[in-house]
Amino acid sequence: MLFRAHIDRSEQNQIIAVANMSHPVNVSESHQTIDISSEGIALDRDIIVDIDLPQNRSPVLVAAEQYNNGSKLAILTALSPGNADFISIFDEQNPIIATTEFIFIIDCSGSMDDDDRINLARDAMLLFVRSLPMGAHFNIIRFGSDYEILFNDITLTTSVYGERTAKQAENLARTMAADLGGTELLAPLQYLKDHPPASGRSRQVFILTDGEIQNTDEVIELCRLMSSTTRIFSFGLGPTPSRSLVKGLARATNGHFIFIPPNSTVDRYVGIQLRRALQPSFVNGALQWFGSLPKSSQAPRTIPPVYPDDRVLVYTLFENFNFQGQSPLVDFMVENRRIGSASFNGNDVREGNTIRRLIAKALIQELLHRGNESYN
Repeated sequence: MLFRAHIDRSEQNQIIAVANMSHPVNVSESHQTIDISSEGIALDRDIIVDIDLPQNRSPVLVAAEQYNNGSKLAILTALSPGNADFISIFDEQNPIIATTEFIFIIDCSGSMDDDDRINLARDAMLLFVRSLPMGAHFNIIRFGSDYEILFNDITLTTSVYGERTAKQAENLARTMAADLGGTELLAPLQYLKDHPPASGRSRQVFILTDGEIQNTDEVIELCRLMSSTTRIFSFGLGPTPSRSLVKGLARATNGHFIFIPPNSTVDRYVGIQLRRALQPSFVNGALQWFGSLPKSSQAPRTIPPVYPDDRVLVYTLFENFNFQGQSPLVDFMVENRRIGSASFNGNDVREGNTIRRLIAKALIQELLHRGNESYN
């Protein structure tokens, strides 16, 4: 199969280098374009193109296409703030404490007694508890046939990490046993969905499990419904965890998964996931457009949490658009503070259908999402 990709360079699109680690390819570069090609490429795995951008890039990038004889404008806005953007917003306040909740969901079903898996969970939980920053909001949920919550306050989903609560959490981690029967993960996740994070916070959920469940699709769909506020970091324990469950939990929420084999020390695995999770986030973000712009549609309507050096894509569709010499400007705003901005003019816009199709896909996914939320 012949594979070709064409990338336009511009002042906004300052690409340092392009590489393909998945397949052998030819890369041809000029000041204006980058072309990637390969003949006889096998589609036995994903084609992955790595694009390196400068460290000092803008946290907001846009791409725009016109269609329907130029009367409609489809825009893709990429939000990718760096650590410096978070430091400038949060000043001296620890952004982790200000913006994040940590929930630990531990499988304590009977099968966790096999192959010493419950000890893996104990060791992991002790490391988690000792690594949380003072003042962080956290909770621990044990589950099996039923579930038990460490800090079970009617009005609060989490408690503040301090000397007293840390001691309670450590005691639970040391003494927890595989004594809760079957493996029913849906109920504790439904509890989290029914008790969303406090306003202005995102939620990091750590799930440690060893086994398979009967309703994997239902559980993963529920996680997908929480993905606008929640990331899941899943751990598969022991020799035979359900890989589809562990991977699906993370992928549905833009999180990460990892597998811990038997007779392992958990330090390295916990450290990898903690580094990913102990990041601040921008929540309640919004795009603010400037210019003589017509009515628009946006997907997703609510922008999910944005993390350092991560990327969130937002699609906007303008009807009956006419540049009339203007250069539309978009600001990414969080709590009335501007994180970054981007502008473009008619010379930056091409005729095309790619972004339009991506918008259609995003709008359909959001409609399905809302329909499932109503159903649940």
